[in-house]
Amino acid sequence: KEGKAPKPLPKALPPPPPPSASVPLPTLAKDSGKRKHSNLPAWMTQQPAAGAESAPKKAKTDVPSMADATNFPVLPAAAHDDLSTYLTQQIQEVLGEAEDTLITFIHGHVTQGKPIKELEEELKEVLDEDAPAFLQQLWSKVQGLAK
Repeated sequence: KEGKAPKPLPKALPPPPPPSASVPLPTLAKDSGKRKHSNLPAWMTQQPAAGAESAPKKAKTDVPSMADATNFPVLPAAAHDDLSTYLTQQIQEVLGEAEDTLITFIHGHVTQGKPIKELEEELKEVLDEDAPAFLQQLWSKVQGLAK
């Protein structure tokens, strides 16, 4: 076996010939878009009605946006008890207990019309990721009480 030469490696196969013009290529079925079911939410698949606007406009409200404000509005004295009750309920819901010191702090901050950003920074330390949502709900409540 020592005197035999190793077998030569097989040569690579030549590439296949190009398709001839006489053999038609298979055509893919076109999507009619008339499926009975869709994976998309309904609002993404519904066509707008004739004459309807392409995007619905948000209803304008009398409540100013928290993003546009720097301070809480000054509340009338009659609204202070309602604010205190609201804060107690919300803090109890978020933390599981009514934290009197926190409720008093937030109540004082709001009723004195202090800057929103200051309260936001303080709430982030206590409420973590719940702080932005809590602050937005508080803003809406204060706007309602200020009327």
